[in-house]
Amino acid sequence: MRTVATLALAATMLTAPAAAPASAQDWPTRSVKIIVAFSPGGSADQFGRLIAEELSETFGQQFYIEYHPGSSGTIGAALTARAAPDGYTLMIGGSGPHITSPAINPNVGYDPIKDFSHIAMIGADGFVLIANPTLGIGNLADLVKTARARQTLLTFSSPGPGSLGQLMMEEFKRKAGIDLVHVPAPNSGLMEVLGNHIALSMTGLLTSGEQIKAGAVTAVAVTSTERNPVYKDIPTFTEQGYPEVHGDTWFWLTGPKNLPPEIVEKLNREVRRILKTPESPRLLSAPGRLGDGRGRRRPQYVPGRGSILLGGLGQKRRIIGTVERRGVRNMDAIAEQEPLAAALAEPRARIGLIIPSVNRMTEPQFNHYAPEGLGIYVARGRVAGQPGKTVAELTDEIAHAAGTLADAGPDLIVFHCTNTSMKEGADGEARIINLIQKTTGIEALSTSSLVKDALRVLGLKKLVLLSPYMSNAPIISYLNAAGFTVVKDVALKCATAADFEAVTPQRWLELARENDTPEADGIFLSCTNTTQIEAVTAIEEALGKPVVNSNQAVLWGCLKRLKEKLGDGEPIPSLGRLMKDLED
Repeated sequence: MRTVATLALAATMLTAPAAAPASAQDWPTRSVKIIVAFSPGGSADQFGRLIAEELSETFGQQFYIEYHPGSSGTIGAALTARAAPDGYTLMIGGSGPHITSPAINPNVGYDPIKDFSHIAMIGADGFVLIANPTLGIGNLADLVKTARARQTLLTFSSPGPGSLGQLMMEEFKRKAGIDLVHVPAPNSGLMEVLGNHIALSMTGLLTSGEQIKAGAVTAVAVTSTERNPVYKDIPTFTEQGYPEVHGDTWFWLTGPKNLPPEIVEKLNREVRRILKTPESPRLLSAPGRLGDGRGRRRPQYVPGRGSILLGGLGQKRRIIGTVERRGVRNMDAIAEQEPLAAALAEPRARIGLIIPSVNRMTEPQFNHYAPEGLGIYVARGRVAGQPGKTVAELTDEIAHAAGTLADAGPDLIVFHCTNTSMKEGADGEARIINLIQKTTGIEALSTSSLVKDALRVLGLKKLVLLSPYMSNAPIISYLNAAGFTVVKDVALKCATAADFEAVTPQRWLELARENDTPEADGIFLSCTNTTQIEAVTAIEEALGKPVVNSNQAVLWGCLKRLKEKLGDGEPIPSLGRLMKDLED
């Protein structure tokens, strides 16, 4: 079904284009489709129509809504993931299709991180539990009493299996000691509750606000930690004795992976402008919370250069990763072992990483390896891959990235571009650190220095160096100046981000085996992509030698400094001997 309309918002990362349109600079030259993966009239639709109309006016081309509801939004998400990365198919992403559903069902047909170019955060909608008025349920105590007294089970609806609405209801059921029957339905079953076909619905305020005002449904509880300023008469789950049941559903503009950076930046800039206009809140049917396109509503959402990165998604994805590692699949078990409150909890400590725009490793991937209580945020800048540019010429890029990270309130900021800082040597590295600290007032570190510290802690002096770069010369020079010797090196001469990603963990293991020498006492994997960090433990087990990787060294160095603030956290998975130093 296709309906002309308008909108968009938040995730993950700016990706290098694999197949750009003829001219991304001229985009758009025709109509642009925005997929809404839910039924008309719901929260995603309202945010989508708001953005689509404004984008149509800005770009002089029609941005229209195409509905693909079903399966908690995963149908529309799968269509988006398979679309051409030309900027003419976008989507209103959300918590359901990109966070909870992939956690419940690993076979949704897409990776919520790798298969998308997340562009800009739009806003959030709070959940409200509503009931048909004929049931006489005015609060959660009434609901529990009614559920226990009935011979037949009450029904409740949500957007679908694996949706955030269902997960919160599963958590409520567990805490209250009652049973309810889940019946998925469009728009969380609002029409079914109105017709008394379903008793309850965990739905959005944007979806049900008008019916609540009219008294057509009874609002039992909201999932926000405080009462909604417009619906002040609706109590929260927390004040009714269920503090574990809280959270919002977030919406963002996204598209298929490998969208050209020029298109991502255009859209991000325009969405941020749209959300700052005073008319935007008034166009929503109920008080959904608009972001500013930069995610400043919550510190988890941190913007990079021309893109919005999902720190919030990283937090929840880490919880999801924990669930997956434990082999948990059904939603009741998730509610039992991973309370929703934990997934939405604020981190006790934060690290900010400035990484090159060509680096495709995302916040959720970084956060996957972080212990409980640590949040890792990313800002991208054009700080690498620019031959001949000095630190002085990169000052604006570095300062911009540092400034955006400062919005998240990190305890530390790391310049996470090994090649750039090593090429500049110790003096250039010091200038970078001073620039970041002067810009933000926050303690700054560099990956290069943390790598040196890690090598020294492990007692390594003679190294085999493996990297995907065009040349290892800057790295070798830097290490030699610090007192290390590279006895053998391999540079894979990867030219693009896709080339970097194509080198699998198994390939890194093979390279380590092929190039190891008796003279070397350790291996240095100089790169910040995912495939290297996943190879660390396997290489150590195969060769019996310590391995240092750039990402691993950063996590180790930051945790060492933040250990007192974090306290005891969960074990860090598969990161080699270096992490044992944290146990001392």
